[in-house]
Amino acid sequence: VDFSPLSVMTSLEVLDISNTLPPTLAFLTNLTNLREFDFDSPGQGSPEFDYSVIGTLTTLERLSLAFHTLGSLEVLGPLANFTELRELLVSGTGIEEIIPILTLPSLRSLVLAFDPISDLDVLSLLVRLEELVLVGFDLVDLQSLEPLVNLRSLNVRDSPNLTDIDALSA
Repeated sequence: VDFSPLSVMTSLEVLDISNTLPPTLAFLTNLTNLREFDFDSPGQGSPEFDYSVIGTLTTLERLSLAFHTLGSLEVLGPLANFTELRELLVSGTGIEEIIPILTLPSLRSLVLAFDPISDLDVLSLLVRLEELVLVGFDLVDLQSLEPLVNLRSLNVRDSPNLTDIDALSA
């Protein structure tokens, strides 16, 4: 689907084009008022995109990029530019580290699922998080979540080796 006609809709604030495959993301460049962008992939066989265009959407408050092969969050450009981003959903994207997330000053909700992230300890530094979803990780304990005193919602589904949640009672 060619989404280039959307490029003139400069007042657009919410856009969900999940499960569609535009030939390019260049049409996003003019959508400077976009607050929410959902672009979840239909899965296998999705083409590679120039995701750096998303990095120009500095007014985003919500971003969902599930099942796109990102490999790294840095393909979006400097995450520090997303000063308003409150909600980030990156599941099945192949990201291996989440350190760049620390530069998101407004982040309150984070969804990570089915990614080869080796070190989740960095989550302990995201003290403003109110919602955290960790699905499909080989968690044994939740020690890294102890500092997250603002959490209102926690989902650790599909973590069959989770045996110790004592850190949450501290």
